[in-house]
Amino acid sequence: MIGVMLGMLYSVVTVRCRNTTSVGARKRNFRDFCVTDFWQWTDFRSYVEFLMWFTGFCATLLLVFGRNTAFVETIGCLAVFTEAMLGMPQFYHNFRSQSTAGMSVAMVAMWTSGDLFETIYFIVRDVPAQFAICGLLQVSVELAILLQVILYDVRPVRAVKEICPNECRQEELQRLTVSCSDSTFFVESGILHLLNKILTV
Repeated sequence: MIGVMLGMLYSVVTVRCRNTTSVGARKRNFRDFCVTDFWQWTDFRSYVEFLMWFTGFCATLLLVFGRNTAFVETIGCLAVFTEAMLGMPQFYHNFRSQSTAGMSVAMVAMWTSGDLFETIYFIVRDVPAQFAICGLLQVSVELAILLQVILYDVRPVRAVKEICPNECRQEELQRLTVSCSDSTFFVESGILHLLNKILTV
């Protein structure tokens, strides 16, 4: 699963880098340590480096506190909560653009169905409460995304050139291009899913 997610991440970053390069945007990478550039890096290597550092950090904590029950439970809760928040980047993107154009409704519907069955299983099998709670949270987010499809009626996002006239600064044009790109949010969701898989290893 992690390998597949890394492959998807590589594809998205490659396309996004090509798009930002065409408007003369500056390059961003992990080693700049710029907070505002977090998850907005323009090279795949930066994402790999961040994941390696994050994995090493988690592994160190596990070696030190692995016998502490409270620590293990906290890691488990964080992993489940992270997975429950996977839909939030897409929800926020739809909210900002007031449109669901470019989003696969079928994918979200299947995603919701799977999580709904999973949550019902958690409740019926009387698993620890955090699984059921986060499952309900995840289904709620996905239902909210499907509600956006109805509310926004799949209105297309305005072209960047309509939002930002030709006299706008080059940096502002690049920022709007990236923020209006669906690939940005696929990257964020992909990284959230990767972090969840790392936490649950």
